Amino acid sequence: MSPPPPGPPARAGLPRYLLGVAGLGLGYAAAGFGGLAFPYIEENVTLLWPPTGIAVAVLFRAGLGYWPGVFLGALAVNLTLSSPLAAAG
Repeated sequence: MSPPPPGPPARAGLPRYLLGVAGLGLGYAAAGFGGLAFPYIEENVTLLWPPTGIAVAVLFRAGLGYWPGVFLGALAVNLTLSSPLAAAG
């Protein structure tokens, strides 16, 4: 079985792809907010970061074309911290 292609699918599969990217972003952000709830040293230093496992599993399973979901989820989590905007992206 060959791996899925790295880019977005053809037009017929575009709604499914966009839904997958949005779902990955929401899942990543939810897990990120959950990870920030664990004891930490500073506001953005945690001992556990569950979104990494979610991102790796989805990217291995569905393909590298879903990286925008990881980016959007990480951006959402980082924008809630008091770090500069340039560091959030």
